[in-house]
Parts: sequence; C-alpha cells; structure tokens
Amino acid sequence: PPRGGAGEAGEAEPPSPLDLSFALRTVLGTGRHFRSAVKLYMGFGLRQQAVELALKVDPALARELAHESTDGDEKRRLWLMIAKSAAADEHGRKDVVAKVVSVIKDCGTDVLTIEDVLPFLPDFASIDEFK
Repeated sequence: PPRGGAGEAGEAEPPSPLDLSFALRTVLGTGRHFRSAVKLYMGFGLRQQAVELALKVDPALARELAHESTDGDEKRRLWLMIAKSAAADEHGRKDVVAKVVSVIKDCGTDVLTIEDVLPFLPDFASIDEFK
C-alpha cells in the first residue's frame, strides 16, 4: 500500500523491510556478488570499506566512489588507497608508473600530487616516466 505523506518535512524515514547487515553478511559469505556488497557498504555510509572491496573487483567503481566523496580528508584517503593499489599491481615498470600517474590525473592535483604517491612506487621508477 502507498504511504501517504512519506518524505514530508518532519517525518522520519520509514524503516527498511530489508535487514542490510544480514544482507551484507550473506553476500560477503557467498564469496560472489561483490558489487552488491559495495552498494550495501554505501547504504551503511561505509565509503572506505566500499572502495576497498571495489578495488578488488572493479577499480573503475572504486574511482567513481572516491569521486563522489564530498569530505576533503576522506577523498584524499580514498585516492591514496587507489594509488597504492595501482602501484601494487606489478605488470612491468612503466605500467606501474603509468597507472599511478593516471590515478593522479583522475583525482586531480588538488587531491594528490606526485610527492604523495612516491612512497608507493618501486625503487626502479624513473623520474622521466612522470613527464
């Protein structure tokens, strides 16, 4: 039945008929449907956990979630996680540096700079690769 007046000023949000914590435990327990778990984490307001899981299954989704953050400190922390994940993916020297540079370009230099991500890069990374 339709709820008359739901959403009017002063009214509380009606409780969800779905137990989100049970749904999250169930989805995580299956070892599949991780995109659903990411959405559930976001339903709880747990953006950092959502980004951590998204990095494992869909790095583009992790970047999207980081872009949506409005808190400056949180946004920086999320993009650092994404950059660290990109640097840990070792498919060759140039590839690692290119991936980290793409993270900096994606988030913007107002969020991360090259100096922020240097600790994540391997010792063999060349300065020329950043140009």
